[in-house]
Amino acid sequence: MKKSKIIIMAMVISMLLGCVMPAANTTVSAKNKLVKKATYYVGQKQQWWMTLNFKKVSNKKVKWKSSNKKVAAVSKKGVIKAKKKGKAKITAKYKKNTLVIKITVKENLPVYPSNYAVPSGSNAGASAASNSNTNVLTANQLAANMTVQAQPLKDGTVLFAVTNNNSQMIQRYTINYKFNNVSGVVVGTGNTHGYVIQPGQTQYTYSYVGKDEAAVIDVKSSACSISVENYSYSPYIDETANVSVDAQTTSDNDITFTFINKSTNNVDIINIIVYYDAAGQIVGSDRESVYGLTPGETKFTTVDTPYDRDDDFNKIPTFSTYKVFSTAYSY
Repeated sequence: MKKSKIIIMAMVISMLLGCVMPAANTTVSAKNKLVKKATYYVGQKQQWWMTLNFKKVSNKKVKWKSSNKKVAAVSKKGVIKAKKKGKAKITAKYKKNTLVIKITVKENLPVYPSNYAVPSGSNAGASAASNSNTNVLTANQLAANMTVQAQPLKDGTVLFAVTNNNSQMIQRYTINYKFNNVSGVVVGTGNTHGYVIQPGQTQYTYSYVGKDEAAVIDVKSSACSISVENYSYSPYIDETANVSVDAQTTSDNDITFTFINKSTNNVDIINIIVYYDAAGQIVGSDRESVYGLTPGETKFTTVDTPYDRDDDFNKIPTFSTYKVFSTAYSY
């Protein structure tokens, strides 16, 4: 009988409080025996499969067993559940093939720090230069003087704080990000934009990456780049001082905005809402945008706060306060 090569593939089917993928490195300790390691936090679940010669073996034919059911239990279908802090070995057998998973269970999910500093990478500039004046920095030089910090949040968003360290205004910037987990696996890519950031100003923007993804972002192995665009035609004009933005919490925990355009131009407004829990920790972020606010016009809009939202992927713990960071511009 030919010796079989075992290949194990982990597939996540259910996560209660986050996502931790098994370690990528594996060692074969004996013929037809594969050993893997995985770390979980109490309450997490993960589906495991045994694949033989690149074909998945039905879990009806695989016998799963845990050396310590109080620490980590495993079902007949190969679903591992972390139950309490400690270590356990999960063994799967099919014919002469054996898989051993060395489990380490930790008590709590990682605590979100108050701030993540993400390397700004190459700060690749946009192709458009600021203008023809040689005394004005090019887009690449402007981008090199921008910094960004990112904070993954429990609602699945990533809040970005962008600082313009240039001596001139940036009309539009783009953050391109790639977030990895501790194993180097990419868990989120994308981009987000901001407008009209003054010299020395810090501005906020955000992007949704998913709750499971945000929970396992490893900032040290992640990176992002910034590109900027300044236009010599139809430039963006900062209208923040000419727009009145009032935000009030309603009796049903929503937030009602009142916008008044005191400018002589049509104005677009982007509001980043940052939610804080009772301990003062940031737990979520949101965006509320209003476009084409005509001169002298007043508009009202209501935002469903995370406390009231029905969609599970956006629910976060009850917040106690919020702040609104507004940017208004015309062009």
